Amino acid sequence: MVAADKSHYYDIRWELRNGIQVAKSDKCDESKIILRQCDGVVREFRKMKPYEEHKTLGCWVNPLGIQNKAYLQIQNFMQSWANRMRHSNLPAKLIRKSYESELKSQIRYRLPVYAFSKKQCDKLMKIVNPILLHSQFMNKNYPRTLVYANDQYGGLNMTHVYDIMGIEKINFSLCI
Repeated sequence: MVAADKSHYYDIRWELRNGIQVAKSDKCDESKIILRQCDGVVREFRKMKPYEEHKTLGCWVNPLGIQNKAYLQIQNFMQSWANRMRHSNLPAKLIRKSYESELKSQIRYRLPVYAFSKKQCDKLMKIVNPILLHSQFMNKNYPRTLVYANDQYGGLNMTHVYDIMGIEKINFSLCI
């Protein structure tokens, strides 16, 4: 059986603009692929617009690499965690443990698919850094180089989202 409601396709036409291959911005017709199965059931696969993101296995993807919804998804995870920690009665060491076990696990699963810039990842870290620093009894102006440095060098040994994304991409490509 084919789950037609979960199935779709992209039809992307390409053109050269200034020597760079880009997707044509033609109007997308609402065509469908119709599949007639031997038992007489008709299934329809809808055509997606080239710039439209779709969710698959919890990740927002697009063949053109558009990541607006993906970024919002990760941002919402971080904001939700930060809000819960601000209003929780957890001891400081458990806030750090929650970050490591809950939040990092949520985003670690999705990050190999995404390709955020360093600037975007810095914005994401600005959401959780105040809570993490407070849980370590550090001032909010604590140098960020020491936040991410190893404890061997006097740092807090926290991992930046950009680094987590790189590590997960390597693990994914090596099938670890």
